[in-house]
Amino acid sequence: SAPAPATTTPNTNGTDDEPLPAASAEPLGKAKKSDYDNKLTIGLVSAYKFVKKNGKNKKFVENEALHLETHKEKKTLHRMLMRNSVGKVMLNLAVSKGQKFVETKAQKNKKGEIRAYIRFNACQDPEIGLEMFTLSVQPNDLEKTMNVLTQMTK
Repeated sequence: SAPAPATTTPNTNGTDDEPLPAASAEPLGKAKKSDYDNKLTIGLVSAYKFVKKNGKNKKFVENEALHLETHKEKKTLHRMLMRNSVGKVMLNLAVSKGQKFVETKAQKNKKGEIRAYIRFNACQDPEIGLEMFTLSVQPNDLEKTMNVLTQMTK
């Protein structure tokens, strides 16, 4: 049988017709449900990873919402997750029993914004090992974030 004719649409100057791409016949799969329950979401957190490279000490990871989550079945598994605006995972770190989180009270950053900071060590890449991370949060989010992180480390 002959293929179906392509649908056409005028271009911006209205003189030529260009074929539209054919629609995909494959159905979209169901979104996979997470194995984790979200315990806290904090909006617009900046994450930094400290690395020694070309004389620079820190690397910006992302400035998005931070999700603190606990596994639905294995209640001792915890993680912090940060995705960019298109859903790509930018930060996915385990929160371990006994892990230390150090808070720095609100202070002005280089842009003049008042921010609070949480510093900790975590392993993002097993080949590299422990690395130092900093989360820059709004001062009013510091206490509740520290409370959830402290509960996760018990």
